[in-house]
Amino acid sequence: MRRVLISLFAKPPVAGTVKTRLARAIGDEAAARLAAGFLQDTWVVLGQVDADRQISTTVVNSDAFGIGPVDVFEQGEGDLGARIERTLIAALSTHEVALAVGADVPWMTADALAGAVAALEGYDAVLGPTLDGGFWCLGVRRMEAGWLAGLPWSVSETAEATLARLRGLGLRVGMLPAGWDVDEVEDLDRLRTWLDGESPAVAPATRGVLASLGG
Repeated sequence: MRRVLISLFAKPPVAGTVKTRLARAIGDEAAARLAAGFLQDTWVVLGQVDADRQISTTVVNSDAFGIGPVDVFEQGEGDLGARIERTLIAALSTHEVALAVGADVPWMTADALAGAVAALEGYDAVLGPTLDGGFWCLGVRRMEAGWLAGLPWSVSETAEATLARLRGLGLRVGMLPAGWDVDEVEDLDRLRTWLDGESPAVAPATRGVLASLGG
């Protein structure tokens, strides 16, 4: 059995279907270009970790993501909890450790992901919360159907409820450093500030899109 599989939850960066909250402020095309930049940069980061990687999505066509040949897991229907469960259970059938991460966290580094994997040496699960109450990473060594059922998704209590559920099931859960999503136009200011403090080699695709948008 292989060691680690990281599943990147992503949609194809098609205008009008991605980053819809951001699109209300900057337009569908600009939001889609940013989503494509986030996806490209995050996929590169996943490749820098000692792990296998795949995209978990409702779209079967691997060419739709614009990042070359990729392994795609069709996550199926249901709410986000059902789709995360399905992805992680399938990953654990071939790997010892499985992580689910989002594609809208361009600040995420290889060190952050490696830290999540290392933390799973001592925990059954790890959770990386985001400032809006969600989470940027859920890593597990165990997952069963129904464990994430009925949880509130895309609200300020999502991470808290997920943590309580997993601990209520008797799992030892470690907390990862908090991160942030890029969902609203205000998040772009945080992103620009963060990029200003990083090497120009960090998140090049995202930098290119921001520059073209005047950021």
